[in-house]
Amino acid sequence: MPALIAVHPMANATPTYAYARQREGAIHPVACAAPARATELAWTIRPASSKPVRLAAAEKRSGHARMLSATTTESRGGSVVIEGSSVEKAQVILAYLREHQLVDY
Repeated sequence: MPALIAVHPMANATPTYAYARQREGAIHPVACAAPARATELAWTIRPASSKPVRLAAAEKRSGHARMLSATTTESRGGSVVIEGSSVEKAQVILAYLREHQLVDY
């Protein structure tokens, strides 16, 4: 089938990938007469129209509540153990793992 292809004059003519080199073809320019009027074209020309897109919030909370939840950090109930021996720190970690059922002993 005939095709109309426009290529920028500065475009690289040599394909850079092996698949493109394998599939490359030949382009033969053909001179043709342009139609005198736009009504002779095979396609129609009309202005583009866009359909409105409705944006809905995923949550049913107010905008203020969603903004507060996005900007504030909530405490997860953890604790930071800085002081104490390594045994005490390990006991805190083990208690946390048992509380959340991440270990079974």
